[in-house]
Amino acid sequence: MNYLHNDIINNESSESSESSEYSDDELINIDYDTIHFDDPVKKNNLYIAYLEEKIIIELDNLDVFEIIKEDDTHYVFYNLDLDNEDQEELIELLYNLDEMALDKCYEHSIEWFKKELTEEQIENLYIPLYIENYKEKNHILMKVKINSNIDITQITNTNINIIEITGLTFYKKTFLYNISLSKIISDPTDLYSNIDNT
Repeated sequence: MNYLHNDIINNESSESSESSEYSDDELINIDYDTIHFDDPVKKNNLYIAYLEEKIIIELDNLDVFEIIKEDDTHYVFYNLDLDNEDQEELIELLYNLDEMALDKCYEHSIEWFKKELTEEQIENLYIPLYIENYKEKNHILMKVKINSNIDITQITNTNINIIEITGLTFYKKTFLYNISLSKIISDPTDLYSNIDNT
C-alpha cells in the first residue's frame, strides 16, 4: 500500500503536476502541518475548500465490503481491520485527516461558516472518513465515491484502486471530504504511468 501527494495546478481541475511517493514507513513521518486548505469556493451550488495538494492513495489487498448506488452516484465501502498491522498507516491517515478537518473548520469558522461555532457544533456537522462496521467487530468502513469513468466490475480485492482526496465539500447542514475512486489498475507495472497521466 503506497501513498502519494499531488500538487494541484488548478483548484477546479483534476489535472496535477509532480507527485511524490510515500512508503508505509515514511507515512508516519508526514508533517500534517504542511497540508493546507484553500478558502471555500462555490461550485455547482456547493462550497468546496480544496486542498492545496490533493492526496492520492494506492489501495491494494483491501476487502471490498459492498457497492451501493445513491441517486445517480455509486459508492464503494472498503472494510478495514483495526487489528491488521498492514492497515495501521491508512487508518492513522484517515484519523489524522478527520482531526485536521475539524481543527481547520474551528479555526476558520467565522470565515467559512459566517459565524463562530464551538468544537462540538463543528463535530456534529462533520461526516468522518469512516464509520464502524455494523457486521464485524473491530472493523471500520471507508466510503468512497466511484467516478463515472470506472468499470464497477473491476473493483476487486486484488486490483489496485487509486483514491483521490481533493478537499472538503460543504452542504447546508453537513460537510465531508471529497474522496473518490479515480482509477483501477489490474497490472501493477502500469501504476506510475497511470498516475503521471492523471
